[in-house]
Amino acid sequence: MIINGESKGGDNNEIIQTGDRITLIIDCDNQKLYLEHDRTKRLEHLPIKLDVCPFPWKILVRLLTTGDCIRIIN
Repeated sequence: MIINGESKGGDNNEIIQTGDRITLIIDCDNQKLYLEHDRTKRLEHLPIKLDVCPFPWKILVRLLTTGDCIRIIN
C-alpha cells in the first residue's frame, strides 16, 4: 500500500496471488478505505485524515502481470 506517496508495509506480491479477489471499499462519509481480501479473509482499514489528504482522493492500482484486470462495481 502506498500512503502519502510512500510505500507502507511488506511486499504485497507475497500476499496477493494470481486469481485473488480484492475488494476496495471507499467510505467517504466516515473517511475510511477498506481492503477486503477474499482468499485470506482479511479486512484492512485505513482511516483518512482530511487535513492531510483532502478530497478529491486519488487511487493508484498497479497491474503487474499480463491478464491482470480491475472491475469497478457499484
